[in-house]
Amino acid sequence: MHILKKSVVVYKAARSGHKRVIVTLLLPNGIKINHAIGSYKKNRADRAIVLDIREKIDYSEIRKKKSYVTGPQLKAARSISEYNPKVTYRIHKEVTPRLPFETSSEECASGIHFFRSIRNAYNWQ
Repeated sequence: MHILKKSVVVYKAARSGHKRVIVTLLLPNGIKINHAIGSYKKNRADRAIVLDIREKIDYSEIRKKKSYVTGPQLKAARSISEYNPKVTYRIHKEVTPRLPFETSSEECASGIHFFRSIRNAYNWQ
């Protein structure tokens, strides 16, 4: 675990109703983060600010554009964690884990899970 010295934009896979979405998060400087230790390159933070929520597009679009782009911004501007429906992501709001941030090196411990690249978030399940 360490303290972030510089703000950074990261990505998360989530759901909004029946749609799979990509949530863009801002990790402000001064927050606690745990780096990825598993093969998924998943990280955890003690909090984040939601910048954007967009619908995932299908892989044929990715191949055409040769880029991991996302679809339109969702009108509802709200999504939930795929693994904990009590954690809700709303644009321009801070999100925190339901349980206290876990500083252990376990990949799936408590925290706001994220990926540093949109590609890894997109490919997550």
